[in-house]
Formats: sequence, C-alpha cells, structure tokens
Amino acid sequence: MMEKLGGRAVAVKCDVTCEDVTCEEDVKSTLNRTVQAFGRLDVPFNNAGIEENIGTTADTEVKEWDRIINTDLRGTFLCLKYEIPLMLKQGAAGIVNTSSGAVIVGFKGIPLTLPANME
Repeated sequence: MMEKLGGRAVAVKCDVTCEDVTCEEDVKSTLNRTVQAFGRLDVPFNNAGIEENIGTTADTEVKEWDRIINTDLRGTFLCLKYEIPLMLKQGAAGIVNTSSGAVIVGFKGIPLTLPANME
C-alpha cells in the first residue's frame, strides 16, 4: 500500500525477544538490510516490549522475569548498540525508544505508584 502511494517499504523479520543467540544476528541483519534498501538509517523506533503476568513479585518465576528482561532491556540494548554506530557515521538523526503503558496502569490488587513527574 505504501509503495502504491509513492513511498518505499521493506519488511524484515527481527526477533528481539532474545531467547536465543540469534537475536543479536537478527538485529544486525535488519539494520544492514535497512541501510541496503534506503542508504541510511534515520529514525529507528525501538518499540518491542512485553509485560509480566499479573501477580506479585514474590510469585513471579525467574523464567518469566528473564523473558521480560531479555525482550524489554536486552532487545532494546542490542538495537541501540548497532543503531548508534550507523547513525554516528552518517551524521544527524534521532532514535525513539518507547516503554510500556503498564507503568501508569493499575491492576486489581496491585497498588499503583505514579512516577514523580506524573503526580
């Protein structure tokens, strides 16, 4: 649809759940494919994130915690690790990172604490 409107697009699969060693290669491959297709990387939007099962910290399994950290932190870290050198090499650009809206949404039985700047 984008190409019909005169734009350019490329679809590339990139798994940033980082549950295995292919995650880093997926990130590098995706960025390389982007630069091949468009000649540069201008505004990467790092938006992958997952939430935990609703419950208490004491009831959270370590495997569940690792799944969250691997996606939300390691996935974003790897994207930044390989985006930054590309962007520094080409000059000005910007990176957008987003986080989950769960930080400001309460769940039944779990107290809500807003960040200081949102009170």
